[in-house]
Amino acid sequence: MHSKAYEAFKTMYKAAKKDGIQLTIVSAFRSFSYQNNNIWEKKWAAQAKNNQHDTITLYNLLKYSAFPGTSRHHWGTDIDLNSVSDQYFDTPYGKKVYKWLNKNASKYGYCQPYSDKKSTNRTGYEAEKWHWSYTPLASRFQKAHISLITENDLKSVKGNEWLKPLNILEKYVSTKGTSCN
Repeated sequence: MHSKAYEAFKTMYKAAKKDGIQLTIVSAFRSFSYQNNNIWEKKWAAQAKNNQHDTITLYNLLKYSAFPGTSRHHWGTDIDLNSVSDQYFDTPYGKKVYKWLNKNASKYGYCQPYSDKKSTNRTGYEAEKWHWSYTPLASRFQKAHISLITENDLKSVKGNEWLKPLNILEKYVSTKGTSCN
């Protein structure tokens, strides 16, 4: 994790703790190799058992999993907090945590890049209440990433043949929640 993002998290963590909120990083930096081998390929293989390698399958995988090489976690600026499950954030305590983050995370430089799609007119990944991004660095890194990455860079990833036809780089990589502007 980038040191500036981590320092900001530690400050946010202390403030949350004072308010009775426990913030736990469950995932932070992920290398391309980790994203590809431990997340993407396992999910891809699960779909292969059903003989499903088509655009519908790819869209289903992309609901909550970034195409390797496009994940914001590669930058060291993004963290998953407390749980990567919607069910956690539907519990009374999970709702309290999410409410606190929405009210306070921006004070520490954090935003929710994958907020509700309907209210923000955002494309790409489904809402992830657990995913928070350190904006001072992530905004710069996203601009650089968008200007540099091409479909050609991702040829080694399973499902790459649908990157261009489905416009994945624009619909997923270039998008972010309004709190991250």
